[in-house]
Amino acid sequence: NVHLWGNGEVAVWLESLQLDEYRDDFIRHDIRGSELLTLERRDLKELGIHKVGHIKRIQQAILEIKENARLS
Repeated sequence: NVHLWGNGEVAVWLESLQLDEYRDDFIRHDIRGSELLTLERRDLKELGIHKVGHIKRIQQAILEIKENARLS
């Protein structure tokens, strides 16, 4: 359950997206599973993510998590 993820699980999730360059930023800002699900584009920019492709990849992956949770 993503709501129970700590920032370590979020870091592993970022690595699975091949975006582990943002791992330390997510940990520093204490982004856990419940926060991850509510991140918006402006939040990602505040976390230091400015590449459009990376923003879209993260947003799509969050959407997939939400869809999988609904199907479960």
